Amino acid sequence: MKKCLIIFIFVLFATQTFSQLTFYTINRGDTELHSIPRLSYDIGIPVNIIGPWSIIKSQVVFMESGFFITNNGIIYDEDQYRHLHRVIGVNFPLRVGVIVKKKFYFGTGINYNFNLHYKYKTFDAGGRKNKYVVASEFFSDRVNFFYPSAEISAGISLHGLGRFTLRFQTFPISLLNPIYTETVRGYEVKPFEDISALPFRFILSYSSGL
Repeated sequence: MKKCLIIFIFVLFATQTFSQLTFYTINRGDTELHSIPRLSYDIGIPVNIIGPWSIIKSQVVFMESGFFITNNGIIYDEDQYRHLHRVIGVNFPLRVGVIVKKKFYFGTGINYNFNLHYKYKTFDAGGRKNKYVVASEFFSDRVNFFYPSAEISAGISLHGLGRFTLRFQTFPISLLNPIYTETVRGYEVKPFEDISALPFRFILSYSSGL
């Protein structure tokens, strides 16, 4: 019982959680495909390098990094089917910014995302019938292994109760690997060669105690 309590306290105060709503423009050649916004969650351990509660104390600037488990993906309709591409990976962010009146946080940053597990499934666009898992694999060459993003953020610290931050992220490259090749009926094809999927997303994050 004591061990469970210790683990619960660690998860509550040491981890940071993200709720993110992702939007994207997806094109197959010159044709725009119908895309569906995607809600997902990330969790990880932040490392505060500079700031009020950090290794290096400051009340006016902050710098933070950490280790996070990420859940990225895209959803779109094509040929009467809904296509779901999802990747589980890790993120090592680097964020810097300023602190105003010891309470308000404004910053920017880069996220170094690395995709580890990929899952691709389809089903009828009008419902969840005829589900089919096309791929489920680690270190898949169907997606880009390195998947960076840039962000701007604004947050508020409720001292002792935690910090709430709203982030806006953009991705400079597509999730799907355009040079991925597979053999279909004896012919080599590149199924993602002419697909462009550049997401952007809004993220609400919470850090306890900051």
